[in-house]
Amino acid sequence: MRDLDHVLKLSYLDISEEEKAQFLPQLQRTLGFMNDLDQLDLYGVEPSAYATDQAHYLREDVVNNQNDLFLEKNAPSWEAQCFSVPKMGGDVSA
Repeated sequence: MRDLDHVLKLSYLDISEEEKAQFLPQLQRTLGFMNDLDQLDLYGVEPSAYATDQAHYLREDVVNNQNDLFLEKNAPSWEAQCFSVPKMGGDVSA
C-alpha cells in the first residue's frame, strides 16, 4: 500500500479506498514485472531506441512530378500551376 500511496502522491491523484483496493494488485503485478527485468543479465547488451532494426522502414526520397498530385482538383482557384488566394486587406505599399 505504501508504494501505491507514493505513486498517488507523485502523480497528484486522490482516489478512494475502494479504488486503492482495486489498483493495488495491478501495481504490485507491474512492480513484480519490473523486478523480473532487474534480474536479467544485460552485460554487453548495447542500448537501443527500438526493439528491432528500423532500417527497413526507410525509403528512397524521390521527387514526384507535381502533375501526379492533382493539386488543382482540390484548389478553389488555380492559376499558373499555383493555388490562387484572395489578397489580404490593408495597404501593402512600400
